[in-house]
Amino acid sequence: MRSLPGTPVVLLHGTAGKPSQWVGVVAALSGHEVRMPSLPGHGLLASQETGGWLADEAYQIAMSAVGAGQRVHLAGHSYGGAVALKLAMAFPERIKSLTLIEPAVFHLLRDGGALERQMYADIAEVEVRLRKAHAAGDAMPGVRGFVDFWCGAGSFAALQPEKQRALAAEADRIIGNFTSIARENWLLNSCAMVKAPVMAITGSESPVLVQHLSRYIAGAMDDAKVIQISGAGHMLPVTHAATVAQLLAHHFQRAEAVSFRLRAAA
Repeated sequence: MRSLPGTPVVLLHGTAGKPSQWVGVVAALSGHEVRMPSLPGHGLLASQETGGWLADEAYQIAMSAVGAGQRVHLAGHSYGGAVALKLAMAFPERIKSLTLIEPAVFHLLRDGGALERQMYADIAEVEVRLRKAHAAGDAMPGVRGFVDFWCGAGSFAALQPEKQRALAAEADRIIGNFTSIARENWLLNSCAMVKAPVMAITGSESPVLVQHLSRYIAGAMDDAKVIQISGAGHMLPVTHAATVAQLLAHHFQRAEAVSFRLRAAA
């Protein structure tokens, strides 16, 4: 496949994740400069507080990973997808293409119709249990519910004990990300502020909530498509890295072609 060098790619990881979740994608995505920043409260920025505002996180990523006067291909997974969407809305002139992989923009469900509100109740229950467990001094049961919601029943129990403990230690960050999302109050039609070509990717085995949310968001945009990866779950950037990379490469090519046509017509 022909690569299109010149436009950097920015990849944003999800809650309790690390930039390294993209290693498999990057390995299969040749020909681009790839930037994988840590989100606030994670990795190199672990000392920073979480539970702030998506706008602050989006601005920080815009300043550190995007840069002024430069356009990028932006992709985000889960909570990183929420940050990516917020960034693309705030700085549309810096985004050449946007890819949302099951973005966790739950407030759109909270403020939607009856179906969306019912779905929001499901994820809100996961959050409440997590907060209660953490407040009681043992976050493990709450984190177990969080992992099993996203990855399927029994997923947490299947992990090695050290991985379970590591995830339980991330409870503050997970709760902080829930808080940041809950503070959002912009409406679905605000997604139309994104002017770049958009691709939403979801897995056929992911929670119905996030599959619906991905389509819900894409439907509010002028130039968006939704692609489902058969057999994939919520952690598809890790489990289906080569497929994700191929989809990204095609999306980048299409966005570059659209950009070229717009410049030629100007």
